[in-house]
Amino acid sequence: MPSKEEDTFKGGPLPGDVQVICDVLDSAKVEDYDCRVVDQLVSFMYGYTSNVLQDAQEISKEMHAETNTIGTDDVAIAMKLQSHHTFVDAPPLHTVGMIASQVNSVPLPEVVERDGLRIPVDESDLLTNPNVQLEPKK
Repeated sequence: MPSKEEDTFKGGPLPGDVQVICDVLDSAKVEDYDCRVVDQLVSFMYGYTSNVLQDAQEISKEMHAETNTIGTDDVAIAMKLQSHHTFVDAPPLHTVGMIASQVNSVPLPEVVERDGLRIPVDESDLLTNPNVQLEPKK
C-alpha cells in the first residue's frame, strides 16, 4: 500500500480519481493492498462510467430526440440496464439452502485405511496412485 509520503504521481500530487479510490479504500479500513488494485479500480470506474453514459445517450436520443442533453432519468435507467449485465445478483437464500440440502444429502464414501493421504474416494480414481506397472501381474 502506498504510504502518505508516497502519495505523489511523477513528482506531483495524485490525480483526483486515484486519490478518491485511495480515500475509499482508507474509509473501508483496507490497510494492505497492492498499488495495482488502485489502477484496476480506476479502470473499472472509467469503464463502467463510460458504458453508463453511452447507454444514457442512446436512451436520451430515443426518449427526447429534440435535445442532445442527457438527463438524470436517462442516467438512472442506463445504470439499471448496466447493472443487469455488469453485476450478478446473489441467489436467494432459500435457493442456496435447497441446493445445499441436495448436495449434502449424498453421503461421502468411506475413507480407505492405507498409508499416505486418507482421501475418501475410490482407489482407482486417485491421481496419487502409481501409473506404471513395475512387475508383471501373475
